[in-house]
Amino acid sequence: MEGDDHTQESPAMANVSDLQRIVYSGNPQADALLDNPSPWNFFPDGRKVLYYTFDASPGSVAASDAGRPITAFNTAQQQATRQILQHAAAVTGIVFTEVGSSAQADLHFVATNIPGASTAGLASTFYNYSYNGSQTLTQLNAESVVYLDNVEHAGINNQPTAGGAGYEVLLHEVGHALGLAHPFDSSRPLPSAQDNTNNTVMSYTRAGPYKTTFQAFDLLALDWIYGRDGLGGTWGMNSTNGPTLNFASQPSGTAGPDVLTSTQASETFNGAGGVDTLVAHGARSGYSLTRKDGGWQLVDGTAGRDGTDTLVQIERVRFSDRSVALDLDGAAGTTARLLGALVGPAGLGSRELVGAVLGVVDSGTSQLQLAQLGLNAVLGASATPEQVVVLLFGNVVGASADAATVQSLAGLIRSGTYTNASFTVAVANLDINATHIDLVGLSTRGLDYV
Repeated sequence: MEGDDHTQESPAMANVSDLQRIVYSGNPQADALLDNPSPWNFFPDGRKVLYYTFDASPGSVAASDAGRPITAFNTAQQQATRQILQHAAAVTGIVFTEVGSSAQADLHFVATNIPGASTAGLASTFYNYSYNGSQTLTQLNAESVVYLDNVEHAGINNQPTAGGAGYEVLLHEVGHALGLAHPFDSSRPLPSAQDNTNNTVMSYTRAGPYKTTFQAFDLLALDWIYGRDGLGGTWGMNSTNGPTLNFASQPSGTAGPDVLTSTQASETFNGAGGVDTLVAHGARSGYSLTRKDGGWQLVDGTAGRDGTDTLVQIERVRFSDRSVALDLDGAAGTTARLLGALVGPAGLGSRELVGAVLGVVDSGTSQLQLAQLGLNAVLGASATPEQVVVLLFGNVVGASADAATVQSLAGLIRSGTYTNASFTVAVANLDINATHIDLVGLSTRGLDYV
């Protein structure tokens, strides 16, 4: 059996029919990504680890499967693979272990000249098995080979880094290896309005930036297949409890940044420390988002999807068409204040601009550094104090400063009391700026960005 395919396992005794039928969840977003059953859930020995390799030697599984010359992944490709599998482990619970020999591995990663000029990546999963008179599996040998094209698409594939096209290609192919199908050619395809990469990295319709993690619909399908507790766990296909999308525990984050996804009707999400993101399943217009009891309440207008969710220490919500920053007392507030000072309130209406600045703030850039970057972008690196004053006064006050005011304020910079950047930060933090950009209002509805 060959094609773009699948992954996980369990202690239950598997039957031949388990490898031949698709078990649907009833959730259309998850079911659109289910194709042929993943073999990884059905190993008779009940093992809990998937082994992966970069072995491209003659006689390796990848060399035999390819039927054409292959090359080993370079250092950048190997590192990207490890990062993606680390992410996959976090969302599925599967343990991935790297090995040197193809003979020991389940997943194989190599580069080759893939036929078809438009094909940047390919995943091939195949297996054979033995069974007894009761149709119970007694042996299962499964392999999945992930190929990156090294000719037509070498430009993006040779250096796959997070946020780039090549990284998303590799993530997409790992999705196939874990059992995810294309949402447009599965037995239960997504509606065209939902078939985009903001919902699933398995889509061919790109939306927003290149993806570095599985998206909301991908996570639903992976939950259904693996149950979040890996191979041989208590949830997922061929497990003790069976597959489910309804987990009893409340999703919680760690001390660092986390991405949490709603997979049941109503949940409480606690992000704990770091900048944490909740992934919703639909467009922003389908939800109400309001402050409640020191946190937020997200209510989905579509029955049976996300229901009513309570958000505690969640800084961002990612919808299918945009994201909303909730931390107006943190990075989002810094972003809003500086944009208000540098480009005026209208700048907050540019989701792309907000997203770009917010990303810089999240990276750890200080207000002072960001202010200087903003001044350079708006006025150039050689801006005079007078130019800075005119810009900031107009944006924050909403009117032009008279000559005397310009000279008086510019004098504070020329005297050394402020630099151009520190003066910008001081102005950005004024109450009049907060009022002008409606910071109080933003604190009740969040700051949109993409």
